[in-house]
Amino acid sequence: MDETIFSGCLLEECIQQHKLLQEFNPNVVNTLRIGTFCINGKAEVFAAGLRMGISEGCVDNLCAGGICANVQVCHGIVNSSGIDGDFNRFKANPYSGKKLQGFRVPYWNEAKELAVSSAQRLSDRNIVGWDVAITKDGPVLLEGNPDQGTGVIQMCDTVGKYPGIQRRIKESRSV
Repeated sequence: MDETIFSGCLLEECIQQHKLLQEFNPNVVNTLRIGTFCINGKAEVFAAGLRMGISEGCVDNLCAGGICANVQVCHGIVNSSGIDGDFNRFKANPYSGKKLQGFRVPYWNEAKELAVSSAQRLSDRNIVGWDVAITKDGPVLLEGNPDQGTGVIQMCDTVGKYPGIQRRIKESRSV
């Protein structure tokens, strides 16, 4: 094999997602977007969304036709309908028919810990959206997004995240 073909390339192992996430759509790795903010060297999760593909395509993001549902930060349970980039709402994944609300994300606490520990390694970013896949063995970090596309984790939530972030910023200033 001519090794120059791979010059400048990055080859990665294929991700085999957890069987419970595969039930939403086996054609795509359905991922979590976990939003963290870091103040005074302490990071915490402020929001999360479960992103899913809804077709035979291989992507789960909203701008390419996927949907997102809100994940409760405390418990890792989906507590909203899904929403697409055109603000259409879905009680179930349109591809598989799998119900969204009540779904418990496997390895949720480990996924949060992975996002928090990753965020604490960055001193120049206060808010980052982490894309995390869940495999049968636990969470795998895919990437961090400094411009995290807040729509992904706010569109599917009815409360919004800004008040909570503002409260934490005020609390950190008083310490």
